[in-house]
Amino acid sequence: MIGVQSALEIEIELIRERLRDAKTQRSGGGQYAIGTIGQNEIVLAAGGIGGKRSASCAQFLIELFHVESIIFCGVAGRMNPRLKLGDIVISREVLQYDRTDEATSAIPGDSCSPSGTRIRADEDLVCLAQKACAETVGDDCCVTGTILTGERPVLSQRRRTRLLRTYGGDCVEMEGAAVGSICAANSVPFVVVRAISDRAGSFAPFEFRRNVRASARRVQEVVLRLLSLPTS
Repeated sequence: MIGVQSALEIEIELIRERLRDAKTQRSGGGQYAIGTIGQNEIVLAAGGIGGKRSASCAQFLIELFHVESIIFCGVAGRMNPRLKLGDIVISREVLQYDRTDEATSAIPGDSCSPSGTRIRADEDLVCLAQKACAETVGDDCCVTGTILTGERPVLSQRRRTRLLRTYGGDCVEMEGAAVGSICAANSVPFVVVRAISDRAGSFAPFEFRRNVRASARRVQEVVLRLLSLPTS
């Protein structure tokens, strides 16, 4: 079984619609959709915004459903200036840039070392995501690189500039590294796939509201193709 996780329901609603023989299960305060796509059995969950909620959801997917891998999908703010709205970022690694005390919780702020906490995504899943991206949106609309994760949204140009100068990175969000930490602790392969919905910084809330639906649909199309590809 493959776990497909997001923060928001809008980020998995298209995948939910494509599930065959779908059923819903409630457990641990969460709701999970179970069905099949292609030859794969899938469990879907929108775990909520932020590291703690997403880490908890990932742990439930592992413990309750014994998932063999987790694909986290959703939208993100742009860091790499070459990216356009709607472009796809695949995680070669996720980087927690604010200090963490546990794999499942983070302390707001930018108080860790410049190296951050880096977690590598599974190479096979990355390759599948790259192939799916090429077959859906095209290679020119996809990069594989570093996804930055923090407990606060990036809502100022000054903070965006500081993060970019310190860590680099292709996009910024609030869940990927928390899920990556849980997967690493449980030896579960993972990959994060994001579509750019805003440029991060002062105009991010406005751009997010305007673009979230289109960007979320775009990333789900990539994930749906990924789920249909043979794994060997």
